[in-house]
Amino acid sequence: MGISAIVAARNAAKFMRIALLSLQKQLHKDFEVIVVVDPSEDQTAQIAAEFVSNDRRFSLIENKTRQGLSMSRYIGLARANKEHVLFVDADDHLDLNAFSEMESQIGEADVLVYGHYKYRGGRSLPSKNPLAGELDGISATRKLLADYEMRPVLWDKLFKRSLFEGDILVLPPGRFPPSGENLLFLLAPMLRAKKVLCVTDHYYHHRHNHDGLSKAPGLTDRAEGRLLCYEYIGAYLQKEEPSVYQYLMDTIERYKLTLYQDVQRDRLAGLRTYKSYRRRLKKELAAYEERGPFSEGGLYEGKDLKDVLLTFPPR
Repeated sequence: MGISAIVAARNAAKFMRIALLSLQKQLHKDFEVIVVVDPSEDQTAQIAAEFVSNDRRFSLIENKTRQGLSMSRYIGLARANKEHVLFVDADDHLDLNAFSEMESQIGEADVLVYGHYKYRGGRSLPSKNPLAGELDGISATRKLLADYEMRPVLWDKLFKRSLFEGDILVLPPGRFPPSGENLLFLLAPMLRAKKVLCVTDHYYHHRHNHDGLSKAPGLTDRAEGRLLCYEYIGAYLQKEEPSVYQYLMDTIERYKLTLYQDVQRDRLAGLRTYKSYRRRLKKELAAYEERGPFSEGGLYEGKDLKDVLLTFPPR
């Protein structure tokens, strides 16, 4: 048993001490915390080093060059030694009984999906969690896509570490989209799951931080980043699980309908939005639906599934 908590961080000094304290003070005793830090302009690495020097359950990996969120998580996985894996964002925190409750509930399941709180205005407000009960991996993946009953993120899930053995879709260093790579990383392990257990209990407190691992020059549009990840997800599904591919296409159709709301959210988050960009994106969405992923003349022409497909454990 036991839990390996993997914390990927960059420019997270403002909130990370709270996150690490919530891990250090867990009532459950069988755990380790692996902090993977990308080069930062603040004291992120120094704060992590303080915990490492005072608690042997903590370890620190400092990337010499920027690796991004997906690759940092992959690097952390390679260090993990416990039966279960939990991915924690550096600006979030957990209830102090979270590890104990999670391990008591997961049982023989491959994935435990639990509720979370949204941290806003100094208060943690419980999110709606409509799912309860058991699913297989394909059914869970469908809910990650078209139904959207399950959030396409990693931080509200506890995984058996063995679930990651095999394919993982990891964006290479240099690609830092503000949306989409959680689902990309989650896709192959979730499809492998035999049993996904969903509970309504809330353990995790989530905070939005727009200065972290997904903040970078270049690909700064949330919608474009999501499309990039959908390209790879579509290619993988067509190859490995064609029965789920239509659910991705339904997701894209729904995304077209909610594009205006996403643009408004981008504007509030300080991400650039232009009418010409929205028109171009709608055109690219239509081309994606008509021709499929990596089509001639598309946004990501020349990309290939092998660009993101890694095998775990690392060879």
